[in-house]
Amino acid sequence: MPSFWTQAASVFARYGTTASMEVVTGTACPCIAGRGAYSPEWHRLNPAAASCAGTGLISRTTTTTSIKAMFYEAGFARDEIRRNFSQEIIGQVKDTDVFMIGTANASTGAQVTLSADANITIGSNKYKVWHISNLMTGDVCAQWAILRRLT
Repeated sequence: MPSFWTQAASVFARYGTTASMEVVTGTACPCIAGRGAYSPEWHRLNPAAASCAGTGLISRTTTTTSIKAMFYEAGFARDEIRRNFSQEIIGQVKDTDVFMIGTANASTGAQVTLSADANITIGSNKYKVWHISNLMTGDVCAQWAILRRLT
């Protein structure tokens, strides 16, 4: 018999909200080395170096995947957040945050592993993955996340 989360994936595929997940990858810019953040000063001192345009990445690649998941405003999901996240995380949740359950590819139904660097667009609103909880690593739709609203 399939696991609970595998069965839940079929529910997400049928009733979940479609969103897009955007992940930007690339080579870390030397301006970040030893600083942990973008350094315009480093670029002024090294004008011949490749420009990261303030992103901290050079040779950037953007991958967009259509996903299906259940999304809840933080206010509606407070009980789930309290049960599944630490007190430290709970204290930082804002009313504009969104609680997300499930990460299934909208076309194939396969699990899509969330990245802390991902942006999720739901309708016209863009969110940044702020905190991820892996409930059952490797099982379909077994990630729960809190998304921080960007726009």
